[in-house]
Amino acid sequence: MSGDDTTDADTAQKVAIITGANGGIGSALVTAYRGLGYAVAATSRSMPESEDPQVFAFSCDLVEPGAGERIVGAAMDRFGRIDTVVNSAGVYIGKPFTDYTDKDFDLIVGVNLRGFFNVSRSAVGAMLSRGEGGGHLVNISTSLVDLKSTPLR
Repeated sequence: MSGDDTTDADTAQKVAIITGANGGIGSALVTAYRGLGYAVAATSRSMPESEDPQVFAFSCDLVEPGAGERIVGAAMDRFGRIDTVVNSAGVYIGKPFTDYTDKDFDLIVGVNLRGFFNVSRSAVGAMLSRGEGGGHLVNISTSLVDLKSTPLR
């Protein structure tokens, strides 16, 4: 037996999918994961191309049916594996709850819940199919609230 007991899985470049990657926290996460040596599938509704060949920019609206499967499929086609998913995409509509429309509700639930669910479900399936024990799933949310309240009477 040689002194090197590493496997191809140990030495293969790790891959992260990051949603909401076109701004704010998501954009910073792309930079951070690249700094750690990961290849990154970066997705957002409008994701500009990257000059870094290890950043695969994928424009996709998480509200659309099948978006999660398309994101994961594209990442697998490009990099052949997924090790980490960071669900950073999110929508907040800053207006009183009683002013929310059905369209507002559909957008919030589509991105914040269905988008997270579909990307996560597809990615976890891809991670487990490698037979290497899975990967990491990170979800970012907020407690954005209006701290001023008026009691109901």
